[in-house]
Amino acid sequence: MNRYGAGVGAGFAATIVLSAMMVLKAMAGIMPEVNVIALLSTMLGEPGMPLIGWIAHFAIGTVALMTGPVKSICQSASVNCS
Repeated sequence: MNRYGAGVGAGFAATIVLSAMMVLKAMAGIMPEVNVIALLSTMLGEPGMPLIGWIAHFAIGTVALMTGPVKSICQSASVNCS
């Protein structure tokens, strides 16, 4: 697997862990005013659709946030990540 694939896999795994922590936080009633999923779905124009928020959460965690770190790792290591 190339470095980008590994980065996406790591981002997805980390997003799953973060998602589990978010669900546990909600179940425990800790900081109920902080709801990232509702925030994302509202920002995307669908305030009543938490599925949209979850999709955005996984897209951001898996793809968008891994693009920068993987690229910087490749540049700092002076290796070809293509």
